[in-house]
Amino acid sequence: MKVLKGTLKETRFDFPRNNATPPAIIKETVYRDGQVTYMADELGLHKISNPDPVNVAVSLHRKCLLFVAWDRADGDV
Repeated sequence: MKVLKGTLKETRFDFPRNNATPPAIIKETVYRDGQVTYMADELGLHKISNPDPVNVAVSLHRKCLLFVAWDRADGDV
């Protein structure tokens, strides 16, 4: 995710251990204009929010399902 305008807060949660307890917050980070962050399934769950009650925030998200390294010389993956 890249922050194009404004400020965004990412809250990361641990995977819930059971349905009886809510997920625990493991990290909170604030991102500003131009900053980039990365998220993957193995890092837990996350929520993105705008902590600024007045100014709008805009972000760009890109989802990559699979990344494979490819050797151009011999075609091996």
